[in-house]
Amino acid sequence: MAVAIMAEHNLPTWIELRPAALTANLRAVREQLKPTTRLMAVVKANAYGHGLQEIARLLQNRPEVQWLGVARLNEAAALRAQGIDLPILVLGHTPLQGGTAVAARQDIALAIHAEGQLRELRDLSASSLGPHRLKVHLKVDTGMHRLGLQPRDMPEIIRSLTRSAHQTEVEGLFTHFHSADAADATLDRSQLQIFQEIVRELQHQGLRPPLCHCSNTAALLRWPEAHFDMVRLGGGLYGLNPNSASCRLPSSFRPVLQWKAQVAQVRHLKTGEGLGYGQTFKASRPSRIVVLPVGYGDGLPWSSTGFRQVLLGSAKIPLVGRICMDQSFADATDLGPDAIQAGDVAILIGDTRDSSQWADAVATQEGTIEYDVTTRLASRIPRLLT
Repeated sequence: MAVAIMAEHNLPTWIELRPAALTANLRAVREQLKPTTRLMAVVKANAYGHGLQEIARLLQNRPEVQWLGVARLNEAAALRAQGIDLPILVLGHTPLQGGTAVAARQDIALAIHAEGQLRELRDLSASSLGPHRLKVHLKVDTGMHRLGLQPRDMPEIIRSLTRSAHQTEVEGLFTHFHSADAADATLDRSQLQIFQEIVRELQHQGLRPPLCHCSNTAALLRWPEAHFDMVRLGGGLYGLNPNSASCRLPSSFRPVLQWKAQVAQVRHLKTGEGLGYGQTFKASRPSRIVVLPVGYGDGLPWSSTGFRQVLLGSAKIPLVGRICMDQSFADATDLGPDAIQAGDVAILIGDTRDSSQWADAVATQEGTIEYDVTTRLASRIPRLLT
C-alpha cells in the first residue's frame, strides 16, 4: 500500500490514516457507554495531528459519534465550511466580541468560563444574533484552576442567563480533570465528587442543563459513574495512550496514524567525513547514510535528544547529524551494502510485519507524551486514507 501511495501521488513524505482503526476505537468506547450517553469526538489541534478535515469526514456518518469538540472557533468554522453538520462545541476560550454572531449563525456551541463572558452574554441585544440563538456550555472549575467558573455560583449564573440573555441557551455544563490518567487519581476523584454535587443541586433546583459532561479518555475508561450525559474522547480516538506509564489503552484500541517517507538519496561517507549543518556527525567508519525528505518543518524535533530512529524494512536505524528544516539523515551502515536504495520507504511512526515504532515509543525516546508527538506533525504533510 505504501509503495502504491508513493507512486500514485509522487510524495516525498505522507501520513497514512487507517479508518478501520478509527472505527475499532469508537466501537471499543461505545461498548462501555449506556445507549443514552453521547460521545463527543475531540478533533482539536488538527485532530491531534491526524488532519482535522480528514478525520471529521470519517466521523460525520459514524453512528457512535454525536458531537465534535474543538479548541477554537476557527476550527469549528472550518468544519462547517466543509459541510460537517454534527453538533460542535468549542472547548477553549472564545473572545465573544464578534464570535457570538459567527457561532450562533453556524450552530456552534461555545464554552463560557469567565465572569467577563457572562457580562457580555447578558448585554446581548435582542437583535444582535438575528433569528439565531447562541448555545453555551458553562465550564466549572472543580480543581484544574485553568479555565472555569466557581461551583458555588452555578445556580445563580444559570438563573441570570435564563432571565436576561434571551438569545442564549444554556445547553451544557462541564469540567475537566487534571489527573485522571495518573497512577493515583485521588485528586480527580475529589473533582468528580464536586461535579456530582453541582449537578445534583442544579437538578434539585430545576436548573440542570441537558448535557453534563466531565470525562476525558482516561476518565471514561476508569470511572463509569463519570459518564453523565456525554463523554469526550480525545487521544483514545486515535489510539494514543492518555499516559503510557499509568493509563494505557485496552488492547482493543489501535493507532490510527502512520508517518512514512521515501529515501531521497543514499550517501557514502569515508571515515572522518562530516555530515550536515555544523558537521555534528563524523563517520567513525565507512558509512552509508540515507537522506530522508523530512525535517523539523514536518515535526521532527530539532534537538538531538529527540526522535532517534526510523524503520527501514524490519530494522531500526538511528537518525544522525543535525535535523534540517526539510531533510534528515539515518545511518544504514549495518544493513549491508545493497539493503537500501533511493525510493525505499522509511517509517517514522508505524509498523512493518516484523517491527514497529508507534507514537508511544517515540514519546519515550523524547521524554514527552504521545499527544505532543502527533499534534506537531505539520499540516503540509499530506494525509491519505488507507
